[in-house]
Amino acid sequence: MKHIHAWVKMVTFLTISILFGTTVQAATLDWDVVGWPATTPATTSQNYIDVDGSGINISVTMTGDTNRFTSNTPYDVTDAIVYYPDYADNVEQITTTITFSSPVMLTGLNWRDIDSGTFNDHIIISAIDTNGATVLPNNVVLGNAIVENAVGDYESDGTSLSDTNARGWVTLDFNQVAITKLTFVYTNGSLANSNPDAQLMYFDNIVFDPLDTDGDGVPNHIDIDDDNDGILDTLERSPVLDQSVANTSSGIIPDNGSPNNCLDRIFTIPDSSVVTDVKIKVDIEHTWRNDLIIQLISPWGNSVDLIRNEGDSDNNLSAEFFDAATTSIVGDNTNFILGSFLPRKPEELLSIFNGEDPQGDWTLHMCDDAGADEGTFNEANLTINYLHNLDSDGDGILDYLDLDSDNDGIPDNVEAQSTVGYTAPTGIDTDGDGLDDAYDPDNGGTAVPLPDLDGDGIRDNLDSDSDNDGYTDCEEGLDPTQNCPLTGEVGINGLTDFLEQGGTDQGYTSTNNGITNPNPDNGGTDLQNEVAGNDEAAYREFLCGKALIHLTAYNWRLISLPCDTGSNTVSEVFGSQLGTYDIDFVMYKQTGTSDHYEVNATHTNTDKTKLAGADLLEQEISYWIITAADHDVTIPKTQAMIDKGLAPTTTQDASSVNITNPNFSKIAQGQLPNNIMSQSGNIKKYMAGNPFPYTFDLSNLYFKHQTAASDIFNPMGDNANDSFISAIVYKHDSPDTGPSVGYEAVTASTPGFNAPIQPMEGFFIKLLEENTDNGVNTFSYPLTYGNDN
Repeated sequence: MKHIHAWVKMVTFLTISILFGTTVQAATLDWDVVGWPATTPATTSQNYIDVDGSGINISVTMTGDTNRFTSNTPYDVTDAIVYYPDYADNVEQITTTITFSSPVMLTGLNWRDIDSGTFNDHIIISAIDTNGATVLPNNVVLGNAIVENAVGDYESDGTSLSDTNARGWVTLDFNQVAITKLTFVYTNGSLANSNPDAQLMYFDNIVFDPLDTDGDGVPNHIDIDDDNDGILDTLERSPVLDQSVANTSSGIIPDNGSPNNCLDRIFTIPDSSVVTDVKIKVDIEHTWRNDLIIQLISPWGNSVDLIRNEGDSDNNLSAEFFDAATTSIVGDNTNFILGSFLPRKPEELLSIFNGEDPQGDWTLHMCDDAGADEGTFNEANLTINYLHNLDSDGDGILDYLDLDSDNDGIPDNVEAQSTVGYTAPTGIDTDGDGLDDAYDPDNGGTAVPLPDLDGDGIRDNLDSDSDNDGYTDCEEGLDPTQNCPLTGEVGINGLTDFLEQGGTDQGYTSTNNGITNPNPDNGGTDLQNEVAGNDEAAYREFLCGKALIHLTAYNWRLISLPCDTGSNTVSEVFGSQLGTYDIDFVMYKQTGTSDHYEVNATHTNTDKTKLAGADLLEQEISYWIITAADHDVTIPKTQAMIDKGLAPTTTQDASSVNITNPNFSKIAQGQLPNNIMSQSGNIKKYMAGNPFPYTFDLSNLYFKHQTAASDIFNPMGDNANDSFISAIVYKHDSPDTGPSVGYEAVTASTPGFNAPIQPMEGFFIKLLEENTDNGVNTFSYPLTYGNDN
């Protein structure tokens, strides 16, 4: 894992878009427009949808000593909301929590008339960022009659002022970090009398900038590609999942208890993710349903009215609330049968929760606001439909905001595309959805293909070794002299300082990090090259690399070559790792024809021939090897040692030979001996090997016995092959004195073809007697890379 400076963990990774030239327009929650009703008792919560056309929903909730609000307050006036409580002592307080449905940055927050009488106005202000951490304001401007006890903690110096006198104003920002929640406490200051009165304060309009991380002018809650790398945010999160939590703890809903004497039930969601949809089943026994006010409140403080005084004298509530329901709870005169859970659209849309992190406690808040009858809560079940946030490289920056999600030094924008045909971003977004036109099919672009070169189920931009040759993409990427894995300070864009141009955090101004042509065979100079002429960069070229096999002292092992070693001898290939040939290690080949097979009735007495240190080695077959010490053996990655990166050299589309296995698209064919034998009951023992620098499953190995009438490949182990080849593959790893006994089935407990064959691992297979034709036997090896270079 890369080193992460402490500030990266503290400061939200959704941050400071203003540094990168965002053109997102500020929006305003204007109290004149949205209003706050003057009621007795006081209205203590309001929800505002799509505030000022921003797409941001805002909920405002007041808690604490709200019973001290005077008649008809709080209420809205020109550009402000008025707080007018009548506290009875110096410790009473009202806390206002303002929750935003998507992260924002706040500018010019203003509290007025912070002054003194027998009461000394005192406000304590803080916010919560997207990590759930508490953050304090910046750019604080205080009137000269205001005392700062600490950052965010302000009170009057004892002066009595009018609300228009700026000496009693507190103005500040939260624009250096994106926040999801703003909180301020209105209470008494240190100079107040023990029996204070005449409390009054104004809280002005809220001006906010929806967060635009990549600075493309499209706020995150609308942007479908928040880091502008061409990969949709939905593809940089996990698949959509459902998480359901039930609460069956029954309880009484107090009669006429609204708003403070109500019944709450909690639903704890353990996973951090992104809400895409919410449903809830609720079962309540209650006569005269019109008394009920039922709300669902998220961990972020947003609330939705499921039902508010609907149903007149009809009985009970047993409904599944979800936005797509065709029947609304509003005006519904159904007498609900308990346990029926009829589908209903809630009074307010549950989509207000979309985009939130669901982790934490959700509250079902159940109130009765009229006399004569109480209710009984029976059960409820909350279902959250969500996308998981992913941080694949563990650097504290989520993938959908990380320009290098696997920290290999190659930008996601490059690794998410093929080398040939790479398309650089245009910087143009015609339809304003946040996706560059180059990758937006709606604007003539082509979606990035997200290749998985080595077929291991991990796409290249998340794979630390895209070609699975044992050398990391970091080592085979931009600079062969860099230290891998990458270390250093991580910027808010997920890049280490090594990748930042000039060592300065560039934000999202260059999502491809300046790489406009990743093909080193066609003029590209940014990425390394290892094999010339194949239109690929090194991190996608198949070399032997670090394909590894473990050898145990004095245990025979079958070994094969994952690449063509050219004119290099046995001693040259292995001597530097194993020592002196004939002293520290020795190798044997099977005695037989040039097809490397032995005819015999059993497989325990296979003849062998000792190799000389000056002998050459071949691919696709295997050799016995034994060493005098334990070793981890590989084939050196040097151009002088390797003539070609992939073998066998002849490949073709799997579909051309009627192989429809979805695990691979190409095959490489290997020739086997025929089944013609001189004696009844004999077998031909063929020493095969894995010729690739990657693992393949024997279940993906196909066989055909071709005659004039048949040219069909069948999976190994298929009944159609039973007359020609044994459905068991063997290995050799034994301390016997010679390679004549000790073979074991690859899957010892259940012999068959469901085991992987590792790079450099050889195996032994039996061809059965068949004298009726002279058919040709052929393997098809799977090529999961989709590349025949």
